[in-house]
Parts: sequence; C-alpha cells; structure tokens
Amino acid sequence: MVDHVSYRHDRSMKYTLLDMRTSPPQPVGGAIVDRLSGGGEKSCCVNLPKTWRPGINLRVTWTESDRDRAYPEKYVKDIQIPKYDEASDLYVVFYPNHEVELVVSVGEPGHPDWKGRIKQTPWDACVQEVGRKTCKRAIPNYGGLSESEMRGLCVRFKAEGHDDNCTRVMDDCVKYYEDNAFCEKLLWDSAGNKK
Repeated sequence: MVDHVSYRHDRSMKYTLLDMRTSPPQPVGGAIVDRLSGGGEKSCCVNLPKTWRPGINLRVTWTESDRDRAYPEKYVKDIQIPKYDEASDLYVVFYPNHEVELVVSVGEPGHPDWKGRIKQTPWDACVQEVGRKTCKRAIPNYGGLSESEMRGLCVRFKAEGHDDNCTRVMDDCVKYYEDNAFCEKLLWDSAGNKK
C-alpha cells in the first residue's frame, strides 16, 4: 500500500507517485496531504519484491499550498526505493524545504518500527521545533470547536448535568491536538477544576 506523512506545518501538498519501471511511467499513488499528516490513509499500490534489490525508482511530483493560495511551482524528484528487510507499506514523506523521501516501513511515525529519518510523529516533531501554538494553528479543524470555544467546556457541562458530553468533546480535542494532558487542562480550565 502507498501512504503519506507530512512534517510540514506551513504547507499542504498534492502529489502523484509514478513507477519509472514502465514506459511511459504509470501513476501508482497520490493524494492531497494535509499539514502534519501522520499516515493512516492507505491507497493502492506499488509492487515491491519480497527481497529488496537496487534500481526500483519512483518519481514524486508535487505542488504546495498554504491557507491562502496554491503555489505555481511544481517539484519533481526521482527516488530509488530504499533498502528494506521486509516488503511493507511505502510512505511518501514530506519535509520542510521541499524535501521528500520514500520509506518502506511496517510501522508509522512514532512506532518503534518506523524507518523514517525523523522517528517522532509529525505533531511531536512540530511541537519540539516550533512550539505548540504554531502547530495547533496548522492542524485543519474539520468542523470541531476552536480552542477558545473548548476552554472550560467540561466545567459548564458538569454544571448543566451533561457530563456525558465532556467525553465526546474530549475525544474531539485529542483527535485534533493529539495531547491528552493539554485537552484535559483546556476543557477543565475556567475554574481550575479537575474531574
């Protein structure tokens, strides 16, 4: 399977993956990749031999956009599939400064078996490099509540007798911010209350 990861907090990418073993090169993957995307969006397929051999080259072509506009530059990089011990999922990994690599890995970022050059999840790497505030702004919020709308929400739910709503909001918060401690503090913040 083909998947993607983005360690970029500032831009999204739209890419196509081409198999250079065919003439003309055939598309074997592609997607729109959100900022700080951590994998898990498998698509089909690149056939990898059970045992790695040199010379299997793929071409990654991509464009980039931010919240305001799509950039006209088109990037192209031919990459040999890196050596692997076990045929597995192929990841297209985007980094700052228009860098891209291919990774063959049974685990995703943050997993002990992840083979990428940055071992952390995109979220953790972003927080370490530029801070939580910048990283939070980078994560797309697909219809969820903003941070200011979430502040103290569990305190209000408890006061209104709707404790069960706090579980749902906590799940949404962790989904967007990937940080249990941060969400716990945010949702119970307004009066300094804890569960």
